[in-house]
Amino acid sequence: MNNDQKLEEFIKNHRGELESSPAEDKLWQAIQVGLDQGTDQEAEPDRKADYNIYWKVAAILLLALSSVLGYYNWQSSESDSALSNPEFANAETYYNELINQKKEEIRVYAVSNPELESSFLEDISALDQMYAELKKEAKKTGGQEIVLDAMIQNLQLRIDILNQQIIVLEQIKNREENANATI
Repeated sequence: MNNDQKLEEFIKNHRGELESSPAEDKLWQAIQVGLDQGTDQEAEPDRKADYNIYWKVAAILLLALSSVLGYYNWQSSESDSALSNPEFANAETYYNELINQKKEEIRVYAVSNPELESSFLEDISALDQMYAELKKEAKKTGGQEIVLDAMIQNLQLRIDILNQQIIVLEQIKNREENANATI
């Protein structure tokens, strides 16, 4: 006879005794402690599983954030590249150098009349502000040809105004020299 059969036979023979006598309190306490230990062991893997979920969520958020930042970086570099068009950059550099030269000429002529210099440069500062707005617009639109053309026209207009101002200052200087020569 094997052990299972012996156990079955023992239960059949002593069934009445097993059902009639209540189990001792110590036995139930031992069973309860055993069950509590079993649930503690099972709860520990659940905590690890909870942390795994947090790590997964953190990884997804990191991936999403890096994707968004990468997209915005790509967009800004694309719009900056429109302004870094070699032809436009060369033209902008050329016109800015010319504008700086003309401003310096005005400063030289206007040494005797500083109020003229400030009134002349007010027009230029207004055009500078318009140019800054055009530059912002060019970044937003990706450097559309219309906006770039408007920027070039703004630079040319500044040069024309500066040239006219230099002519006026030369005429004033010539009148002063003629007046001093006749005296």
